[in-house]
Order: sequence, then C-alpha cells, then structure tokens
Amino acid sequence: MNEEFEKRSRTVFKILSLLIKIEPGIIFLGGSAIQALFEKPKRLSIDLDISYPGEMKGLIGNLEAEGYIVKERASRTDNFLFYSISKEDVMVKLDIGRYEIPETETHEINGTKVLIPKKCYFLASKLSSLAFGTIGRFEIEPIQVIKDIFDIDCLLDLRVDLDHMNSDWNHIISDQNRLRGKQFSDAQCIKSIQSLLLKCADVAPMPEFFIQQSALGGFGDFLPKGRIKRQDIATMAARSLLLLANMDNGFYDIEKTVLSESENPEKLEEAERMLVENDFINTKQIRALKIAAPKALIYLKFFAVKETSIR
Repeated sequence: MNEEFEKRSRTVFKILSLLIKIEPGIIFLGGSAIQALFEKPKRLSIDLDISYPGEMKGLIGNLEAEGYIVKERASRTDNFLFYSISKEDVMVKLDIGRYEIPETETHEINGTKVLIPKKCYFLASKLSSLAFGTIGRFEIEPIQVIKDIFDIDCLLDLRVDLDHMNSDWNHIISDQNRLRGKQFSDAQCIKSIQSLLLKCADVAPMPEFFIQQSALGGFGDFLPKGRIKRQDIATMAARSLLLLANMDNGFYDIEKTVLSESENPEKLEEAERMLVENDFINTKQIRALKIAAPKALIYLKFFAVKETSIR
C-alpha cells in the first residue's frame, strides 16, 4: 500500500466531514463512498466526489479558514466543478456533480452522518462510468477502469437489492444525456460497456493485454493488503457483464449456478464449446480463461446465453 495514498485517503474523509458540517445536504459519491460501506475498506480512495447544487463560495471559504489551499481545476461543463484541495504535503481532488440523485440513505462515517445514494444506484452509476463514447468517462484510463470494475464487484459482494436497477439505470442515462446535450440510447450505452468489459476479460495477450501490467501494479498501491491478479480482473469484468444482462435480483440466482458450474470440468468444457461457437471473444482467450479463470468463463457463458436470446 502506498503511504502517500493512505494520507490522501484519510484527508478525503476529513474534508468530507468538514463539508457535511457546513452543508448536511451534500451527497457523498464515488469509490470513496462505496468503500465506506465496508467495516474494513477493500481499497483506498484518494479523491472526493459529491453531489451539491448550491453555491460554492461558503464551502470554499470554510475550507480555506481551516487552512486548506483550494484551487479550481478546468471542467468540460458547468454541470461539474473540479477543485484541488491541499494542506501541508497532502492533496486531494474534489469533484462536484450538479445533478439530482433520486434516492439516498444515511450512513455514519467516521462519526459523521452522511448521505449517500442507494446502493443499487451506485451499481448503475459504476456501470455507466464504463460506457466510453456514450455516457461514461471521457477517456479510457486502465487504472480507472480497474477501480470501476473493482467497485462493482464490491457492491455485488454486499448483495445489493437489484429491484430498482433498471429504473436507476434509465435515470442515469437520461441525466447524462441531458448534462451532455446528447441522445444516446439504452442499446448504445450497453454496447459500449460490453465492448470494454469483454476487453478486460483477458488472461492471454492478443497481441497485448488491454489492461497492462503497469496498471495492475499501480492499482496495488490502493489495496490495504495483497495485489490484484489478471484473472481477478477478468472474473470481475465477466461478473459485471452478467449484471449488465440481468439488472434484477435474478442475477443472484444465476450466480449460484455460475459458482457451481465453475467447479465442474464437464460444464467448463460445455461453456468453452458454446462460447467458441458463438464467437463472443477470441478462441485463444476462451481457452486461457478455462484454465486461469474458470468462474469468468462461466459468467461469460450465461452472459452469452442472454445476449443470444435477445438477438
């Protein structure tokens, strides 16, 4: 774990606590908020994302009164405000979204009551972040892609209730289209996410890895312990694909079957044949997954089954 990142992570929560005391209606967003749902966070988060439509003058003034140096960063649109906040030798980025969050819940974080979006909304928003070229992030940064996939995996481990996943997903598409002045359809957004996640489910270079080893190594600095392996990312990406194709609580029923079949050699052979026949990803990649990440292979099988039925 990177000591600098650890300092920045602690500073994120200090700044959040201060902002909440000034404006209790601020909504805590992003990876930092997701990790705060765990008793022991699974990764560090060094940036602070919030939703706040109000005036910034009071917030900035109070931060400066506490000894922070606040500098505004360039933004693509007036719907987002970006700041760098530093004190002594520690700097964090504060990103502010000026958009509506449909439903929130209250959590106590470091002794402060904080509003965060409902967990299902978090899942939908993390998926939408991967929709590059449509409603997602503007640039593909491998380490940011890893963070988003990792956070989706964390939320699924919490067994988030997915009853409102579709409505949250549609709300986010509508919001992002409005903020960007675009009209991307549900199908276009899903296609862009699918394309990215299929590239992330790689354990054999074709001709080189989409997620490079340097990004995997860099992500290790965010982990309280251990490292992340390529087969872990492949499995998380394949799990996210299954969620994308099953945005309701039926996902968990399918996942039970996935976990069972991933330990069955006959089912793995069956999945390999099916995926090769349907040409969802390269044959070499499929065979490598069967050995290195069998759960990923079965997740992809059930994703392909759903996609084939839609076609």
